[in-house]
Amino acid sequence: AILQTGKLLQVGAPAEIYRHPRNRFVAEFIGEGNFLAGQIASRSELLEVKLGHRSLLVAASHDPGTSVGSPVTLCLRPEVFRLTENQPAGQALRGKLVETIYLGQVAQHLFQSEEDLLKVAEINPRPGRFQTGREYFLGIEPEDITILGES
Repeated sequence: AILQTGKLLQVGAPAEIYRHPRNRFVAEFIGEGNFLAGQIASRSELLEVKLGHRSLLVAASHDPGTSVGSPVTLCLRPEVFRLTENQPAGQALRGKLVETIYLGQVAQHLFQSEEDLLKVAEINPRPGRFQTGREYFLGIEPEDITILGES
C-alpha cells in the first residue's frame, strides 16, 4: 500500500504498483519515470495520445477513465524502451543521445527528443554501442505506458 499524509493512494502487488501507478506521486515514490504531458486524441482498443507534434498509442486497459480531449500525463519507465539505430516495428520516439552513465549491469542514457529529455535504462550494456550526439529510436509498446490519474 502507498500512503500520502495518511491518505491511501494505491494498494497492490509491488510489480503492479510499479508498472501501473495511479498517479504521479505513486510513480515517483516507487521508482523513476519519464512524465509526458499530452491530450487524448482518440479512443478504440488503443488510446491515441497527442504529445505536441507526435502521438503515442496506449493500451486502453491502463486508462483511468479519461475522455477524448482530456489532458493527461503519461508515465514511461526508463527500462521499457528498446534502443535501435533503425526504425523498429511498432511505435517509437526519436532522440539524440546526450549522456551515458555506465553503471556496470545498467547504463543510464539521457535522450533529447523533440520536446522532452528522456531517461532510458539499458540492461547489460555494451560500452560504446551508442554514441553521444547521434540519434536513435526509442521503441515502446502500448502496454508499457501508463496514463496517470489526478490524485
